[in-house]
Amino acid sequence: MNSRLSSSLADCTNNIIKQINEHSFEKLVLIGHSIGGLLAALVAQQLRQKVEHVIYIASNLPKDNTNAIDSFPFLQKLMLNSFVKSQVKKDKVHIGTEAKYFISYFCNTSSLNITEYVKSQHLIAEPICIFNEKINWDYSIDIPQTYIRLLKDKTINKNLQTKMAKNLNITNIIDIESDHLVMLSNPNLLYNKIKEIINE
Repeated sequence: MNSRLSSSLADCTNNIIKQINEHSFEKLVLIGHSIGGLLAALVAQQLRQKVEHVIYIASNLPKDNTNAIDSFPFLQKLMLNSFVKSQVKKDKVHIGTEAKYFISYFCNTSSLNITEYVKSQHLIAEPICIFNEKINWDYSIDIPQTYIRLLKDKTINKNLQTKMAKNLNITNIIDIESDHLVMLSNPNLLYNKIKEIINE
């Protein structure tokens, strides 16, 4: 738990890069969902020779020299700050205790089966630095990037997703009619979109 509270974004990206290097991948397509998109972008900055494409799915990509929470409207900032504080106390949070919040924001258009599955899960708390540490983007990197907007997402709405894409100068934007948990609510469509992007 201490490392999760004290680690930096550099620690997180270096850990991902270490795992990539252990598998000796020559070429990569990085895919980041939500806050994971932020890490995918930072990893791409360091592995620019290997990364052929970065795909962001409703990703949090804040403006340069701001943190992941800064991009949100005031009320969402309050909620996110509260969420981050709750993660300081525990390594795992049973979603069932926060079911109303998760169903309303993360799987607001999902089927009953999916929402019941989500409610049964534990949320593994992320390193606090992902939310609080300021980001510095390297705009000199010329790697193809695609942003997949989830049009029914209540966690990061369509307009905010558009702004996130602009923050990294991403012009290739694809839309999917889905809530935030597209990998559960519409996995086949997501798979096909990603396959199309990679094969272009």
